[in-house]
Amino acid sequence: MAMVDGDRGEERIDDHEIEMLLASKDKTAFRRRAIINAHAGPSVEERQHDGRPLPTFVAQRLDRFRESVSPALHAHHELHDAIFHTVVDELDMTIGGYLRPEPKPEARDLLHVYGPDRDGTGERRYYRYAWLDHSDYVPAFTTTAQAIVRSGRLAGSCGVYGGQWAFSVGGAGMLFIAEHGAASVSVRPYMPWLALTSFNHHAVNASVLCDIGIAIDSWLPGGGDFRQEHDHPVRVLTRSSAEGYLLDSETSGTGIPSSGLQLSFVAVPGRRYGIYVYAWLETNGGAPSGGGPLGYSRIELDASVPYVAAEETPL
Repeated sequence: MAMVDGDRGEERIDDHEIEMLLASKDKTAFRRRAIINAHAGPSVEERQHDGRPLPTFVAQRLDRFRESVSPALHAHHELHDAIFHTVVDELDMTIGGYLRPEPKPEARDLLHVYGPDRDGTGERRYYRYAWLDHSDYVPAFTTTAQAIVRSGRLAGSCGVYGGQWAFSVGGAGMLFIAEHGAASVSVRPYMPWLALTSFNHHAVNASVLCDIGIAIDSWLPGGGDFRQEHDHPVRVLTRSSAEGYLLDSETSGTGIPSSGLQLSFVAVPGRRYGIYVYAWLETNGGAPSGGGPLGYSRIELDASVPYVAAEETPL
């Protein structure tokens, strides 16, 4: 058997290549000449057997090639030893090894429960990312990014004067990778929350609101082709100055699937997915004061995300 490597012409498979294929038999169902590190996340790097990194464009094409031949692992066939070869954009790629059908995943393999990374381990079963953003002239969420990842707590506020508008958002994020083929993924968080609303006597046509929601981002290994896949907000509070003077008026609830806090999306092999469970605060200060006393409106939130369940249904 022969391989063509770019412009280098034809080369014979040497003893080292044969030893590599034989050694793969008892290690994994599929061995590649370029191996993905066990570390999973936006900074995943492809590496060669000698540890040298591959250029990003090479890693991406190799990953797509691997996914294109992966159905062979799930089919019932008599194929045992095989080599797959392709040339894309003058890039020569070969995958070889001992193939056997992968067992059907058990129910426990398809249910993922994420929670706070209290010990800072960085494991995939814990929260990994924090989302924090706000308008320039209002305070950000008081919970720091590290505290969100390690505790799941989302605490913040959003206050403005008449004639102003502002927002503040905080969220906990986790990494999802489809390891059992394409799947529909159902995301079901548990999110208790408590909000305090205030309007002073001079607030006119002012309002506040709070959304809790789920957002999905995706990207290729190495960080390319970033996409915002879904955003599913659920309005849990809206109040206005028409209610009159309010000082820390309390409203509370719990975000669960039966209250609308649930989202399903399709995940495919070869992409990484960021799942964010967030809280969005928004304040409209209403009419400007016109030189009189300033109207003021504010909403404060204390929420937490103790856990998030993500369940795969293979397609």
